[in-house]
Amino acid sequence: MIMPSLIGHRGCAGHAPENTLASIKMAAQMGCGWIEADASLLVDGSVILFHDDTLDRCTNGVGPIENLTWADVRLLDAGAWWGTGRQYAGVHVPLLSEALMCCKSLGLGFNIELKVRGDEGEKLAFAVGEILKTVDHGPVLISSFDMGALQVFAGDAPKGLLYDILPDDWEKTAQNLDAKTVHLWAEKATQDQVDVIKHTGRAVYLFTINDKSQMKLHNVDGVFTDFPDRIAGAV
Repeated sequence: MIMPSLIGHRGCAGHAPENTLASIKMAAQMGCGWIEADASLLVDGSVILFHDDTLDRCTNGVGPIENLTWADVRLLDAGAWWGTGRQYAGVHVPLLSEALMCCKSLGLGFNIELKVRGDEGEKLAFAVGEILKTVDHGPVLISSFDMGALQVFAGDAPKGLLYDILPDDWEKTAQNLDAKTVHLWAEKATQDQVDVIKHTGRAVYLFTINDKSQMKLHNVDGVFTDFPDRIAGAV
């Protein structure tokens, strides 16, 4: 099994601003062995941790990120929006390289999700691969909903397939990409799907589980969660 049973979602998004170093550090405090976060490409080739297509929800900026450079993004506040206080005001959007070094220092594994927009999958996959070559990092797994991006990713890191709904041809895709894990949306996943995937020797992870009552499937290898403290012991 590549990843443990408990993976912090976007760091530890239930307890700190998602996709920030503060969130990654919180995941470590909560006892996670791995975290998941979103790798997004900027127009200048920089790769940051960011999920949305626009800045509005998670920063003090507005508008799409697609035409921004690191010089633009580094000035944003990615923490003031979170929670009822301002304990995270001033937290910045990190570069992927910063997040990798943070995980390494904390002894965390890192599931990097390639967050592809439009036709940028190849560029993003290449950029992430180059960063992994140059930054000292711990265990890494690369996942995506975009199979094309996974296809062109040239690094040594194992790959995981992300699906909202498992397609009929998933196993062929997994074989072609030599994928080691399959990540399923918990709301749509079925026990039969879990059992079939496990029968092929691949690990199954569910997203996003934030309450023990959501754990209705058996024999899964782990879950992604915003609240590791609520889920501990459920898998």
